[in-house]
Amino acid sequence: MGLENHLTLFGIFVISLILYDCEQWASSTSKMQWKQIEKIQKCLITNKLKIKSAVPYVILLSETWVAPIEAIVMVQVIRYLKTNEQMEEGRWPNVVFNDILCERKKIWMQQNNK
Repeated sequence: MGLENHLTLFGIFVISLILYDCEQWASSTSKMQWKQIEKIQKCLITNKLKIKSAVPYVILLSETWVAPIEAIVMVQVIRYLKTNEQMEEGRWPNVVFNDILCERKKIWMQQNNK
């Protein structure tokens, strides 16, 4: 199987799995967790394409035309926010999103004594 097919399968299976419900969990993901996710991405790419693990992550991504997981997730989150913003006020996804947003704001204000 060629490089193109491997990358297509990677996009279909791995990226889809990682993107599942990312609109909910992405905002609470720490830098350390993003690094762990990207470490897994690097491992999957190097193992499947038989690339030496010593290749720096940035070079690996540019040579395989794969975007960092964090960037892919952020694009997905932005799409979700834009779609949500354009929904009618009473639609269920909009109601749930606003409830989650209010709850996170309360937690943030309690943590920062505001």
